[in-house]
Amino acid sequence: MFPKTPFSTTLLLLPTLLNATPLPAPSPAQCTPTTYTIASYTYTYKYTYPAGSSASTSAVTISNPSVNINFAGAAFPDPSVISDAAREGVKCEGTGDNLDSFPNEIVCEVPEGSKGGLRFGLRSRVDGAQWQVVHEWGCDGQAWMSSTPISLAPLSCGIKEDAGQGEGIMECVSKSESGSTSKSFVPENVRRVCAGPTCG
Repeated sequence: MFPKTPFSTTLLLLPTLLNATPLPAPSPAQCTPTTYTIASYTYTYKYTYPAGSSASTSAVTISNPSVNINFAGAAFPDPSVISDAAREGVKCEGTGDNLDSFPNEIVCEVPEGSKGGLRFGLRSRVDGAQWQVVHEWGCDGQAWMSSTPISLAPLSCGIKEDAGQGEGIMECVSKSESGSTSKSFVPENVRRVCAGPTCG
């Protein structure tokens, strides 16, 4: 016959047993971002045109294209279960020698050692402002990602610097009809990619 466990001992063990009970895993809805926001998108390039022409003609030669994306962040239903280096916003920059040699992908800067990441992949030539946004984050030990096609066209362009002699810098900004540079969009192709104990 087994010895009886004192009632007081059972009471003392109860809090320990309760604390050891695992919490339920977050639902997919809790792990899924609801919106992404880009605060600003700027595309600049150096232009050169022959004498007697202008910066707005087809005779212009474009070089040194550069893109600066200010990603304002990702919104989640329950931020407490999210590990995401890009959630509070990141800067994303890319440059090339010409339109055809611009990098196919821009990797955004995130703090070293942080979990998650964000990158922009080109879907057309860089002057078309068509991108594929790939976002990776952690949700309560699980690794998630999304892949979202976006368009930041049309661009509003103006001469930033006129060096004279048919040379200068053109700056183009993504703007809505109301003049806002901010653009929000809904993440697509959201999926869990890892659910093991070593996931982020």
